[in-house]
Amino acid sequence: MESNTQILLDHLHNGDIDVIIGDITATENTQLYSEVLYREKYMVVFPKTSNLRLSDSMFSSNLINEKILLLNPPCDTLAFMQKHFSRTKLNIEHKSDLESILANVKAEQGITIIPQSLTTRVENMNLLIRELESHSREVGLIAYNKDILQKVLSILSD
Repeated sequence: MESNTQILLDHLHNGDIDVIIGDITATENTQLYSEVLYREKYMVVFPKTSNLRLSDSMFSSNLINEKILLLNPPCDTLAFMQKHFSRTKLNIEHKSDLESILANVKAEQGITIIPQSLTTRVENMNLLIRELESHSREVGLIAYNKDILQKVLSILSD
């Protein structure tokens, strides 16, 4: 288990493991095979005092003046943001773990963007969560060997 797909891809490339589960949208290697397990939205998490509460829909343009707290690189969300918001000047600050990020958001010291699957960690924190419009990721199996990938997919499907 790792906190991001890039570390898992490095292990896969080195031959340490045969198949990983990670962010397929982060992989650009044409030698890799992948199968989608699920799709999930990116969510913006912010304090109830934030001006973001006034927006019904959340777009990247809403985030321009916000301090965005993300995990230290390599980080799947940072890679996503660099890919999709490269033309937008964002104020990003890195933290070592999700707990410190959420504590800082709770203390009104910024906002964060997380995959939807992590929102369960936020539900009891008295924070607001909104979907980041038009942005999602695909999580799935990734391997160099298509037969091994299909075998693992079959096991997971049973």
